[in-house]
Amino acid sequence: MKIGFQLVVSVDKLWVRVLRAKYNLEEVLPLSITRRNGSRLWKGICDIWDELKESVIWNIRNGRNTDFWYDTWIDSKGRLVSECNSNEVPRPVSVSTMVNGESWDWNRLQGWLPLPILEKLEACPIPKTSFGDDVPGWRWTENRCFTVGSAYEHLVTEEARNECSICGVGVEDIDHVLRRCTKAQALWLQVLGAASIGGEFFTQPFELWLMNNLFLSTSWGGSSSNWGMRFAIWCWLLWKLRCSMIFDDDFSEREDLLHRGLRLITECERVFGMTVPARVTEVRTPVRWERNGVADSLAAMGRLHGRSGVGFISPPDGVLSRLDSERTERLVEESFADLDSSRGREMGLVFDPGG
Repeated sequence: MKIGFQLVVSVDKLWVRVLRAKYNLEEVLPLSITRRNGSRLWKGICDIWDELKESVIWNIRNGRNTDFWYDTWIDSKGRLVSECNSNEVPRPVSVSTMVNGESWDWNRLQGWLPLPILEKLEACPIPKTSFGDDVPGWRWTENRCFTVGSAYEHLVTEEARNECSICGVGVEDIDHVLRRCTKAQALWLQVLGAASIGGEFFTQPFELWLMNNLFLSTSWGGSSSNWGMRFAIWCWLLWKLRCSMIFDDDFSEREDLLHRGLRLITECERVFGMTVPARVTEVRTPVRWERNGVADSLAAMGRLHGRSGVGFISPPDGVLSRLDSERTERLVEESFADLDSSRGREMGLVFDPGG
């Protein structure tokens, strides 16, 4: 829903321009966007497009792109055609055509709309050309800005909002989901036990109940440590179960809620209960610089040519002799090292694992 709404309101963004160009969308809010071939993203947007169109409310600027009767614009209750008190079906006209000078065309409107709607219309600013194009907004919030929470509330059907989708009893608010639903009550009784839970657990005001449990170090019966973390996991599982049952058509409870929660609690306690390793002191190893005569010679030749990298078909004069000289020096050093080692061994100063 969020991506689909951005496709309507953020037409200047690059990714929106790419999508609209790819699927040839010329209107801001087309009646249909179905295409024969489309990506998974586009097919998903197509699935919710009708619902998205019902969720758009127009913010009037010049009034040219908004239909007076068949678009939602004056308030979130719906289209004005549903309020029309005339037997004649009104023709589609733009909002700008219902203006007479500096006011609404009351002579035309008084025969079509009841007094409460006319009073609402009188409170609306008159559209003007200098205001720019009409802007789509989100119908389900007061400031007409999209929020995920408002979209979620709207997607839940009216029946589901008024009646619990699991137990069928009571209003499906957050208190019912986490505490008063029969599914939630059964879980809390399994977790805490009927003897230790007490009546206060189900009678406290919801916000007090929620905060008290989140900050308790032990459970109501005193048998469970880390109760705040455990309580948060149980609440999250109850909420996730509710969402899955409402929105997932293929949902099936493959694992008992109690066992799933115990498994998650065990994993969390194992993670949070790990000991922090002792701080390792940084060890700095001194860097020893050894001269490389061959490299120094090649670098000097490169500087003479004015470039940092120089290639040679054959080794330049002096390089081979430098290599021979360094090889000889290395052999002499290794010989002296071997001689010192053998002398030390004879004096018993060097440990020889083979001897």
